[in-house]
Amino acid sequence: MRARRCQGCAAPLPDGAPGAVLRCPFCGLVHDAAGAGTPEVPVPAVTIDHRGGGMPRWALVFIGLIVASAVVPTVAGLVIGWRAIDSSSERLRSLAAVPTPPAPVALTPDRLKGVPRGYHALEVTPPTGGYGSLDPVGALPWALAIAQAWEADARLERIDVSRLRPDGTVNVQDDGDASLTYRFRSPSKVEALRAQARLQAGAEEGVGLWVRVKEGKPQVYADFSRAGGGRDEGPAPHPSALSLPDLFAGPGVRAMRADVPFFNAYMIHLADEGWVWYLSTLANESMPRVRARDGAVWPYRRSK
Repeated sequence: MRARRCQGCAAPLPDGAPGAVLRCPFCGLVHDAAGAGTPEVPVPAVTIDHRGGGMPRWALVFIGLIVASAVVPTVAGLVIGWRAIDSSSERLRSLAAVPTPPAPVALTPDRLKGVPRGYHALEVTPPTGGYGSLDPVGALPWALAIAQAWEADARLERIDVSRLRPDGTVNVQDDGDASLTYRFRSPSKVEALRAQARLQAGAEEGVGLWVRVKEGKPQVYADFSRAGGGRDEGPAPHPSALSLPDLFAGPGVRAMRADVPFFNAYMIHLADEGWVWYLSTLANESMPRVRARDGAVWPYRRSK
């Protein structure tokens, strides 16, 4: 007995009586039982019954193409995204590997010659008593020594104090808003600038040095002036001044100063009065000026 095979997919067909209709269990093709599997008999007309569980190969191929067309772009997108993330991570790692530039090296007094314009950290021993309770007048020799390391003829021009306490001291160690600044000027540098001005318009020169302390950190500031902008008055004499604790304890200052916890103050030289202090509250309420050498309050009733 010859085996019967489906003429559509070549799968074995079940037995059947002559005249019966046989359906291929794999592809669903319908056969005549009498002619199934006999090559001599012409291939009968066949129909595909979609009610069966099978599916033609062309349909499977078509579905496979659809799935592939959806999957391939997705996979390609994932690969491209992964490469972009990996590239970004590599870039971030390379940026993180860039070394941080070192902090500027603090200057010492012996390196102040020719100091460039602007503020510079200063490495120096604090004045006697430290920065926590500093008498601005008592610390003047300390600041003057720094300025004269810059230029030997440096002379005091002004003292500025923020948040001076009623006992005549300032805390420039812990009080973040307090500061103390000494401004010095070099007569020889001023003369050099004047000489340059005769040769070149717009010439400039570092004519001054400020010594500043704030939050326990000393600094210097190189003060540059342009030709034609310098002051013509001569240097002020070295100050003869009471310490600020003594000045504040004097009867004249005690009588006129406001009952406030802090003052702002500056000391300058006036040609006809000498060195004087100007005091004000933090609210900018001014008080009469005080002569530095004896604590006399304007008008100077105790002047000599």
